[in-house]
Amino acid sequence: MAVAIVKPRSEQQLLTLVVKRAIVKLNAEYAGPTEIVERIAEEFGIKIPYSLVYRYNPDFAAGLTLSSELKDEFYAARRAFADELNAVPGSVRATRMARLDSIYHMAMKKGDLKAAIAANEALRKEMDTFEFFNGGDGGVETWPAN
Repeated sequence: MAVAIVKPRSEQQLLTLVVKRAIVKLNAEYAGPTEIVERIAEEFGIKIPYSLVYRYNPDFAAGLTLSSELKDEFYAARRAFADELNAVPGSVRATRMARLDSIYHMAMKKGDLKAAIAANEALRKEMDTFEFFNGGDGGVETWPAN
C-alpha cells in the first residue's frame, strides 16, 4: 500500500477530522510519537512527521493551539484511559501488595525461601514511596520513616 507523506504546513488541508481525532486519542493514551506515526500510517495510509504528533497533545507547548473541540476529546479520552486502568486490579497498589503478601505466605508454607524472599523484596519495593495518613494530626507520613 502506498503511503502519502503529510507536510507539516499543509496538514490542515490533508488531515481529516477522523485522523486528527485518532492522533488526539493516541496522545491521550500516552502513546509515543513513534507508535502514533506507525499506527496512523497503518490505519489511514498516510505518514505524518513526528513533530506533528505534538501539535495534537495539549500537554506540550506545540499543542497549546489545539482547538477546544479536540482538547475536550483529549481530556475525555485521558479520563477514560485512566478509568480503564483503574479497573484492572493489578494497577491498584493495595491489590498488588495484598497479592505479594499472599505469595510470601504461600512460599513460606511450602518452604520455598527463594520465592518468599523474592516476594518480600517486591513488597519492599512497592512500599518504598508508600504514604499513609496519620489520623491524629492529619499529616502525611512516608514509609520508611526517616
